[in-house]
Amino acid sequence: MAGFGGAVKLTGESEYRKALKQIQVNLKEVSSEMKLVSAQYDKNDTSTEALKAKSEALAKTLSAQKSALASLESQYTKLSAEQVKNQQKHDNNEGARNVPLQFGDIYGTIQSIIKRRITFTQR
Repeated sequence: MAGFGGAVKLTGESEYRKALKQIQVNLKEVSSEMKLVSAQYDKNDTSTEALKAKSEALAKTLSAQKSALASLESQYTKLSAEQVKNQQKHDNNEGARNVPLQFGDIYGTIQSIIKRRITFTQR
């Protein structure tokens, strides 16, 4: 039984993966900064300096997460548009595939080819 397979290569996929890796690295860095700030102001220190440092670290985290979300939304939009195009192509191919075959015409064509070949070989 014959089978077929395929692969999908999305345009911009490598750039998307690079951007996502960079965002993940940024989030790890911000997380380690937050741990450092927490360690510096351990034992529930509520001084202004401690709260300011924690606020800055949290702001960086929020900024990195917003960047990641924007990147994901952008990629989702691109993939959605590509999915619509692919669905339209699929629908067009389905329509072409479902055209009824006209067996009489095909049979007649095959018969004429066979007759020409027989005639040609008899010469």
